[in-house]
Amino acid sequence: LASRKLPFAKVANKQTVMQRIKAGKMEKFHEDVPKELVELARSAWSLDPSQRPKAAAMMAMIEREQEMQVERQNEQIKALRAQLEQAQRKRLEPASEFQCPITREIMADPVVASDGF
Repeated sequence: LASRKLPFAKVANKQTVMQRIKAGKMEKFHEDVPKELVELARSAWSLDPSQRPKAAAMMAMIEREQEMQVERQNEQIKALRAQLEQAQRKRLEPASEFQCPITREIMADPVVASDGF
């Protein structure tokens, strides 16, 4: 799933797949898969079952990674909201020609004098 394709999809039969696995030739991960999940998957590939992580430990790691992903997305959303608010404030500010140069209030009937104010 993390590679965005079926494992060993191009291999003709199960025996060849088993030979590749025994030889340590595993599928590559897509570049945007978090490194923690890649490490978790690789730890589960051990040919010695006693070296593989327990299901509960794997679930805990996956849940932590999901929480971290949600936090990263929330931070991105906050940053985008801040950018949007800043852009909206800039858009709503009246041009300086419509502001009184002394009080900075918006003038009802602005007139530009010969000195430019």
